[in-house]
Amino acid sequence: QSTWGVIMKLCHKILESDNNNLKCDYSSPEIFYNELGILKENQEPIIFSPKYFLSSRPRGYYTPNDAMGMVIFEKLIQQKLISPESIVEPKLPSKSHLLITHDNDYLSEILLNEKTYRDWAGLGDKKIKELKENDFEEWMNSLLLQVSGSILSVHLAIQRGFCFHLGGGRHHCSYNCPGWFCFFSDITIMIAHARKAYPEKIKKVLVIDLDTHQGNGYEIDKLHFKDNDLIIIDFYNRLKYPNSNSTKNSFEKEAINYNVPLTKSSSNDDNYLNLLKTTLSQAIDDHPDISLIIYNNGADILKNDSFKADLSITSNGLKKRDLIISDFVLNKKIPFSMLISGGYGKSSFHSISESFCQMFQKF
Repeated sequence: QSTWGVIMKLCHKILESDNNNLKCDYSSPEIFYNELGILKENQEPIIFSPKYFLSSRPRGYYTPNDAMGMVIFEKLIQQKLISPESIVEPKLPSKSHLLITHDNDYLSEILLNEKTYRDWAGLGDKKIKELKENDFEEWMNSLLLQVSGSILSVHLAIQRGFCFHLGGGRHHCSYNCPGWFCFFSDITIMIAHARKAYPEKIKKVLVIDLDTHQGNGYEIDKLHFKDNDLIIIDFYNRLKYPNSNSTKNSFEKEAINYNVPLTKSSSNDDNYLNLLKTTLSQAIDDHPDISLIIYNNGADILKNDSFKADLSITSNGLKKRDLIISDFVLNKKIPFSMLISGGYGKSSFHSISESFCQMFQKF
């Protein structure tokens, strides 16, 4: 049997396992969220699993930034801000947790179509042939665990005021299409479950997306599901994916309430930070009834990021950006969930880990 045939069998095993027979129980938030992770009173509002980090396979497979969460986690421990035992570790989600956004056809297509992985995970013929079953299982479990982590982060944000998820932010995947290393639409999924688990508390949600790439995935979802209670701030490089090929994504831009396309010349620290302050102020003035803020962080805006974002933000500018977000959230006292999203290379990992420590101390 071909390597790909073995992988397809594995995909079925992952999504049809006993754990995936669970049904979502929204009778209380505690019941629902405890399906996705073991929650205890003495835990820090930090969600992470070492299984996010794909240590067993060569660099260059699947997703270039899979080490970033591990670097941040280790930095928080080094600074004695958390202990390894104090974090919340997610469990694999059930298929029903995914079906709130994706349908069965999509889940079959994503897991059974070889072209999906060639197009969206950077797997050419050589890498396809080199794949091993345990490598693929590790990767798929990492993606699924991060979906659970994003869902859980809302519960901790409501209970504790804030939550940092050292993963997630797969903002290029929509309800019916993967995109650029993103295979599950975790932002849409976490919002949909939050509204069902907390129907009296969560209605209007603000997403602040500061990754260097436009968040086209959940923006397509917003339009598809007609979610007028999702407010989006999106700062992105207008020349990079998904904008680099053509104007074909002009449709999803209709979902953005505060659309801030950037270029290298317009994205120096001072201009960028002033734009951010102005936009945040305008958004909360226009929508004073925001009940949840999701921050899709993104270290790939850095001018020395190895993915070549072609923006002009310095490490100091990144830290100031995150402090602006922290001050904004603390001032408004709105539950706050942060996802790490993009960031590539040791320099970006170092800068974002320092910024996360700074933010954690503020909260």
